[in-house]
Amino acid sequence: MNRIQNKSNRGRRTTVLSALALSFAYVSMASAGDVETLIEKIQSATSEFRVDAADKAAEAGVDALLPLAGLMDHENQFVVKDVQHAMMNIVHHAGRPGAEEESEEAEEALIEVLEEESSWAAKNEALELLHYVGTEEAVDTISDCLEDDDLFEPAVRCLEEIPDDDATEELFEALEEVSVDKQRRIIQSLGHKGDSEVAEDLAEYYKKAHPSLRIEILDAYSRLGVPLKGHFGVPVMALSSESENRRLPDTLLRLADTEAMAGNKKKALRIYKSLMEGAIHEHVVCGAMIGIAKLNDPKTLGLFGEKMADPSAAVRSVAAETIVNWKGSDVDGMLKKRYSDATGEEQAALLRALSQREVSGVDSILREALSSENGATKMTAIEILGDSAGPDLEEVYLENSRSEVAPIAKTAREGYLKLADRILADGKTDHALAMYHQALEFIYDDDTLRKALTGIGGIGSAESAPKVKELIDRGIVPVDAARTYLTLGDSIAKGGDKDRQREMILELIDHPNSGDAKNTALEQFKALGNDSSIFTKRQGFVNEWHLIGAFPNHNGEAFHKAYFPEENVDLKAGGEVNGEKFEWKEMSTEAIPARISMSEYFEKNQFVTSYAYTELNAPNEMEVQIMFGTNDGCEFWINGEKVFEINEPRGCDVDGDQVGVKLKKGTNTLLLKVLQEGGGWEYCVRVADKEGNPIDLTKVKLLD
Repeated sequence: MNRIQNKSNRGRRTTVLSALALSFAYVSMASAGDVETLIEKIQSATSEFRVDAADKAAEAGVDALLPLAGLMDHENQFVVKDVQHAMMNIVHHAGRPGAEEESEEAEEALIEVLEEESSWAAKNEALELLHYVGTEEAVDTISDCLEDDDLFEPAVRCLEEIPDDDATEELFEALEEVSVDKQRRIIQSLGHKGDSEVAEDLAEYYKKAHPSLRIEILDAYSRLGVPLKGHFGVPVMALSSESENRRLPDTLLRLADTEAMAGNKKKALRIYKSLMEGAIHEHVVCGAMIGIAKLNDPKTLGLFGEKMADPSAAVRSVAAETIVNWKGSDVDGMLKKRYSDATGEEQAALLRALSQREVSGVDSILREALSSENGATKMTAIEILGDSAGPDLEEVYLENSRSEVAPIAKTAREGYLKLADRILADGKTDHALAMYHQALEFIYDDDTLRKALTGIGGIGSAESAPKVKELIDRGIVPVDAARTYLTLGDSIAKGGDKDRQREMILELIDHPNSGDAKNTALEQFKALGNDSSIFTKRQGFVNEWHLIGAFPNHNGEAFHKAYFPEENVDLKAGGEVNGEKFEWKEMSTEAIPARISMSEYFEKNQFVTSYAYTELNAPNEMEVQIMFGTNDGCEFWINGEKVFEINEPRGCDVDGDQVGVKLKKGTNTLLLKVLQEGGGWEYCVRVADKEGNPIDLTKVKLLD
């Protein structure tokens, strides 16, 4: 029965009534009141009225669908959108559970839109809405729309959504009447519809279909959950185009899954194997492996060994997980044999699987693998045993830690330190310390050195101090070594030798390689009751200041704008700006470098500016360089004369700016305006000689 052909003589209606005429015609047929109000409000020039009408459209009921459809070609597109919203609300409400009669009325109204001389927009909307309330009663009318090129796509989607055999039949029969491109779309729809009753017809249609449609038919068939029948086959060679071959593996994978679920294990395995061996997409290979594993045939276990060394991490992971979790008493023996025959990465992967399965005798296999000529296998054994090796393997790990093969050496060092940690946990402190000291020889492996330093710091032996100090002197992980050195000093002090701790702290404070550990050393020095500011001054940093602010700097207005500190600095009286009083704050820092963070002193710290003031008391006239950095820009006065200015966002680069000045004998004033736009806000100043060497301010007492 070809319904499309039987209906082809009906012809196409092309006369379209105006939206206004349809509206009044339909209103006269419908119940008045709510419908008339809805139609009036939905065409309002006021969007609020239209939206309110659309939101409440369900109150008017399904009688409003026909007059609303008449407005679908309204000249105002905003009205059209609100009409769509209204129709959608009505249909959704009518299709609610328990409202079967209302749902039928909505379906009848939408069918009438399709059968009347409605606009294309109205019919298109009706087809979209029939997705929700359409039944077999609408199938004939919807199938008529397949003849209209403009309605073909929404009609196909609608028939796809209607759960009825007649809808499936109409789609299939339409294949005989449409172009190849439309056939392709219908076939796709049949697949998505998933009606298994069409499987045999699809297989038959495959034989006579246009060659370009074969992949579509096979793909649709694969979605029906029906095993392959007759001579349908797997037409790999027939599907030769590049685009089709890209889709074919996924289609075949679905077919194989269907065969497996139907109990056709041989057929499923044949497809899975072809995909596992020939597919280029890793998700297809992984899917095939998972499918084979579900068949649970021990004979297929060998297929996974090679995949454990696959370039794809995903493929390796699935293969390994499959082998590790494979059930069966004979699997372990098969894996052992496969391991002994394997080479390269496959053998290493199998060794890991044997360990994870905890097969009998795996410890002996792992120890034997430590001397394997296969580098991957050897490294795997070193890594696995590293989590459990005893002291008897210490020399083995130490020897391999010096291997010229970098990955083996790295893995062995990690295992060596894990062993040292276990030995320490067992209470054998001297043995563990000797191993940590040994690990300090791995000077080209920063990670190993840091882990060894952690162990050394935890033990806290004075014996370690010279070895750690050597790392600092040589610039090898110097900051980490410096922190460990301070930890050792603290342990030494707790042992009664506080003088030695003080010496160690002083060594770090003056050491060029100690980095930010220098400030930790300063804190410890201060905690011991010492004046730590001397070290800041030794390096020429000006660390004693008076601060005032913060003043407005919107859109950079503070640059070249003279607030009161530029006219007169009165540390006691302060000053006033825009009726707000400001006072000077005294501060100092012992940090090295002596960065002063303005944000710590002023609550307002975005788009502002503040001043910093200090005095240098020169014992005599002297030429110096003032070296400084600011975040952001700045203006700088020395003895009332501006020596530098810059107005741009930037970071605080210590010693980034340098100006040569002549200090007069006695008091010299320094006034620094630090501009702030956003982000960080800080400055740093120090005094150097003409060559740029920091002046020791504890000797040349400029700050006294």
